[in-house]
Amino acid sequence: MSLESTQQFFEIAVQQGMLAHETVHELQLEASSRQMEGSMLVLQKGLMTPLDVEIVETLRLPAESVPGYEIQSVLGRGGMGVVYRARQVALDRLVALKMILISHTANPTMLARFELEAQTVGRLLHPHIITAYDFGRHNGRLFFAMEYVEGEDAERNLKRLNPLTERQARLLVRQAAAGLAHAAESGIVHRDVKPANLLLVSPPRGYPLPLGTPMVKIADFGLAFLSAEEASQRTRLTSEQSTLGSPHYMAPEQLNAGHPVDQRADIYSLGATAYHLIAGQPPFDGRTLPQIIAQKLHGSSPSLAILRPGISTETDQLIQQMLARDPKDRIDNYATLMDRIDALPVMAVEGTVTISPSNPTVKIEVNKPALSLSWTQVVVAAVISVIIGFGALSLFSKRQNALPTSQAMAPSSLKETGFAAELFDGK
Repeated sequence: MSLESTQQFFEIAVQQGMLAHETVHELQLEASSRQMEGSMLVLQKGLMTPLDVEIVETLRLPAESVPGYEIQSVLGRGGMGVVYRARQVALDRLVALKMILISHTANPTMLARFELEAQTVGRLLHPHIITAYDFGRHNGRLFFAMEYVEGEDAERNLKRLNPLTERQARLLVRQAAAGLAHAAESGIVHRDVKPANLLLVSPPRGYPLPLGTPMVKIADFGLAFLSAEEASQRTRLTSEQSTLGSPHYMAPEQLNAGHPVDQRADIYSLGATAYHLIAGQPPFDGRTLPQIIAQKLHGSSPSLAILRPGISTETDQLIQQMLARDPKDRIDNYATLMDRIDALPVMAVEGTVTISPSNPTVKIEVNKPALSLSWTQVVVAAVISVIIGFGALSLFSKRQNALPTSQAMAPSSLKETGFAAELFDGK
C-alpha cells in the first residue's frame, strides 16, 4: 500500500467513525517507519476489526469491488455481510448492494445461505417487499443488488418517538401482512419478522394508502425457508439455522430445531411486532436470552390493555391470538388475519403519520380543532341540522317509493365490494 493509499485509508476510517482524528497522524508516522500497511497496523493494535478494515478498503476503491456498481456509503452491517448504498452504472440508479464478508468466502454453508436469500427474494414481486435486481460473484465474493429505498425501519422509529396509536399500528401491520401473504403463496416463510425489518418509506404518488401513512417494505429474507420440496437442501445448509432469528419476536416452535416451521411462525412474529408498535416494548422483554426463552415457553405477555389503557378489546384479543404459544391455537392463514384486521373498530384519527425523503422519519402530528363555538351556537347549529336532516329524509323516502323495486338501493359495505382489500394488498 502506497503512502497515498495509506492516507486515504486513514481518512475514510475517520469519516466512518472507526478511528479518532487525533490518533491518525501518529499511526501514519508509525506505518511509514515500519513500512507497514495501515490496515495491518490497526489490526495489530486492535484499533479496528477485520470487518472495519474490509469496509474501509471497499469505500477506498468504490468502483472495483463489484463490476458495474459504484459504492457510495454503508447502509448497514451484520454477521454475514455489509449492505452498501451504490449506483448501478449502466442504469444510473441507486441500489442497496449486499456483499458477503471476505472472511466468509471460504465457508460453503455461508455462501449457500447467501445465495439462497438472493433466490428467495428473486421469486417475490410485491409492493410491500424489497425487490431483487441482480446477483453474482466477483473474485470469489458474492453480491446481491436490491431495491434502494429512503426511509427508516420501525425499530429505530420507536426508539426515537413514542409508540404508535392503535390505528397507526394497524395500518403498518396490515401492509406487512399483505407482503408476507404473497411470500407464503410462494412457499416462503420469512422467519425473522421484527420492527427492524419493516422499512417505512414514502409511498409512490397515487399509491392507495391513507394520506400521510408511510409505506411498509419488508426486508432481509436471509433466514427464509422455501417450500417443502427443498427441505432436504435447507437441512444440509445448516441444522442450527432452525433456531436463528430474533429472540424477542421469534415463535416458540423456532426454539426447537426439530419442530416444523410454517407461516404461523411469521404470524406470531408479526403479532409480537404489532405488540411492540403499540406497547413500546416486545411482549417478552427479558434482559437475557434464557429469560426470554423461559417467558416464551412458560409465561404469558402482559395485556396490552394494561400497558396502553384505552386500547380496544378487539385489537388486544387479535394480537394475543397471534401470540398463542401453540401454533394450533394461532391464526393459521393470512386471509383470515387480514379479514380480522379489517374488521377492527375504526378509531378516531388522532393524528397523521408523515414521512419525507429528505427527513425519513415518521412524525406524529396531532390534529387541532379549527374553531371554538359557544354553547348557544352549538344548540342553534344542532337544531338547524335536525331540520335539514328531516327534510332530506322525507325527499329521499318519496324518491325511493317512486323507483321500481329492482332499482331500489341495496345495502352494501366496503368489505363486500372488495375495495377494502385492494386498498392495502398492492393490487
